[in-house]
Amino acid sequence: MRWGLIPYWSRDEKIGLRTINAKAETITTAPAFREAIKYRRCLVPADAFYEWVKIDAKNKQPFAIAMKDGHPYALAGLWEKWTDRKTATELLTFTVITTDPNEVVQPLHDRMPVIIPQKDYDRWLRGDPDRPPLDLLRPFDAEKMTAWRVSKDVGNVKNDSPDLLMPDNVVEMGRQLTDEELWELEGMDMDGEFDPPPPRKKRSPKPENRSFDF
Repeated sequence: MRWGLIPYWSRDEKIGLRTINAKAETITTAPAFREAIKYRRCLVPADAFYEWVKIDAKNKQPFAIAMKDGHPYALAGLWEKWTDRKTATELLTFTVITTDPNEVVQPLHDRMPVIIPQKDYDRWLRGDPDRPPLDLLRPFDAEKMTAWRVSKDVGNVKNDSPDLLMPDNVVEMGRQLTDEELWELEGMDMDGEFDPPPPRKKRSPKPENRSFDF
């Protein structure tokens, strides 16, 4: 199964480079997805997904987004079976449906994958083709989700290890951090998540505040 949906009517597989995601808002009208949303819905298992945040002109920091309880979950997807007309080879492909971000993802990105609640798995997979369950294509409950910094190793597709989800507490910055930013980083717990620090009086910058290893 390849990520990047290739519609059954496509002449070649190049379109798959542009169809790794499908917007929920246009899912019933976009030519590449309007048939699949009726007849070929699927669930894409995941335990986290990644987003990158721009720190400065030269640096980006990846974040992992997952459930607070650590359990895997299912993304809303569509699939297709495409046949190469030259070789008669069949290829299964899929796309992940996206929607507006919830409160956890919004600071990181303007879209997020649709997450289907477990109680709605059957309805998503077996719903009426003439009335697909579009009401499920909404942001997931932010109270059940969390995000944390991870290593930039996630940016290399050759890396495939559970260690990629380990929190990364060191952030490369291209400028000196403000007192407020330092206090925020000091409020990070051992899991790499942010707990708002208690109110503190401002203090004069000290040499040790310029270190970025926490």
